[in-house]
Amino acid sequence: MFTFMDAARVKPALSTNPPSEVDLLSSLPDCLIFQVFLNLPTKAVVKTSVLSTRWTNLWKDIPGLDLDPEDFNIHETFVSFVDNFLERNRGSSIHRFKLMYDSSYFEEPGLVNRWVDTTARLKVEHLDVSDYWDSLHL
Repeated sequence: MFTFMDAARVKPALSTNPPSEVDLLSSLPDCLIFQVFLNLPTKAVVKTSVLSTRWTNLWKDIPGLDLDPEDFNIHETFVSFVDNFLERNRGSSIHRFKLMYDSSYFEEPGLVNRWVDTTARLKVEHLDVSDYWDSLHL
């Protein structure tokens, strides 16, 4: 089994529900929730922030990214999201970095290369970067 989190970052599960309500998901430790999150697209993970107050910022600590620029209405928002994720994880281990993109959509030359270089320096365990444009023309 691999370790993808520092033990110091794991928080104990705290329930915010009344004693009469049972919330089994929120009672799971963060490291187990992160395991589930790693198997979901980032867009779905971010949506979990509305499930409970405990989960509001939990998605920000997931050690993986699975993004599609089509999930963003504004290109600059997408670029900023990826940049912020990589900056936030600069001192920790990233388990997965998965990115689908359209090279005809990216105006900044070398942007994806910069992200791949950064993930390599962060020693990402699983790297998956695919260009829609190349996939369509194979």
